[in-house]
Amino acid sequence: PSELKEHSKICPYRLTSCKMSSCNWKRKTKNLIQHVKTIHQNNILLVNGQTTVTFINFSVDKPYNSVTMINSVGSLFWMCARNDPKKGEYKVVFTNMAFDEQEYEAQIEFVTKDIRYLKKEKVLSEDVDIEDTFSKGTLYLPSVELSPFIDDKKQLKYEINIFK
Repeated sequence: PSELKEHSKICPYRLTSCKMSSCNWKRKTKNLIQHVKTIHQNNILLVNGQTTVTFINFSVDKPYNSVTMINSVGSLFWMCARNDPKKGEYKVVFTNMAFDEQEYEAQIEFVTKDIRYLKKEKVLSEDVDIEDTFSKGTLYLPSVELSPFIDDKKQLKYEINIFK
């Protein structure tokens, strides 16, 4: 029974759902990347070596939620980012879609000509409750610390790397 349980965690034929807001897609995990490429093409990252994520119309004083699929190191990940101006918190959660038993670590790096700010966090399993994870703490920084990294066009940009 434990072998079956382990297999069901990584089987490409297991059911999964799209994490993009207002999307009700639910099918086999192996079809997910095609769904995202077709329907949510602006929400996929790290394809062909792209490592920069850009959030448009970003303000530390306004709520912001984003879900992005990341295709990296031979696996698929969800990155959920949230700015909560009431609490003054910017949080990021990475989850792995688990096609293997590997453990991963995610790193985000904010860079300007004068400042470099790096944060690392363990990538969580796909079945975690994102809302619960946001409330308990995850990759976190005070929203005000993002100000130097927002450009004149109200774009917040940072580099993402995922490691085995």
